Amino acid sequence: MNVMISINDKFLEIAKVMLYSLFYNNRDTSVDLYLICHDLSENTVNELEKLVSQFEAKRLHVVDIGSHIENDIPLYVSYSPEILYKILGIDYLPRDIHKILWLDADMIVK
Repeated sequence: MNVMISINDKFLEIAKVMLYSLFYNNRDTSVDLYLICHDLSENTVNELEKLVSQFEAKRLHVVDIGSHIENDIPLYVSYSPEILYKILGIDYLPRDIHKILWLDADMIVK
């Protein structure tokens, strides 16, 4: 299963709860987690890698879209750009992905 999320450093703890629920309730399912981000701290990435490593057949792929996407975000946007990554981030995934599930970080997966 391919899953895509996007967070910033402020959302780390919330995302960890969602990811734990996803992995725990899908222990027998292989999950490739694509994290679409921009300027995540090394600590945030390390915390996510630590969580993912606790589960078998779960892999984290950090996709830092950096300055590539800044030109695609309208200047008048007054909210976090991570909100738009679910739409724009798909272009930065590997071409062999034909299906991916977007999950908001502030949910529980059963």
